Amino acid sequence: TEALADVAKGNETVEYACSLPQLIQGKILRVSSEVTCEDRRNPLGVVASIVPFNFPFMVPMWTLPIALVSGNTVVLKPSEKVPLTMYKTMELWKEAGLPDGVVNLVQGTKEAVESIIDHPDVRAVTFVGS
Repeated sequence: TEALADVAKGNETVEYACSLPQLIQGKILRVSSEVTCEDRRNPLGVVASIVPFNFPFMVPMWTLPIALVSGNTVVLKPSEKVPLTMYKTMELWKEAGLPDGVVNLVQGTKEAVESIIDHPDVRAVTFVGS
């Protein structure tokens, strides 16, 4: 039951992320005759997602789909306590047509996390845990 809720909540975030291309197109607002405000979406590049063991599907879905539809790639480091959940998820995404290299799964412990967050190409890090 908790596992089913984990997947259901993760799927809700994926559904929300599917609407983001329409919601984050950017806007131009003419504030006055001489002032214009512009809201733009600029991809960051590589986003790292480091996630805990207790919700192995839901928590990565807080980052993955949103980062992807925003034009980024992702390095995903799941908990070493539950490595197969994201491994299987990546297999399904590949089967669905996600190109190689868009999401990169890294298994490991503290050393893997340190390598990811210290890498100069990583422009943003999301972390859930303690």
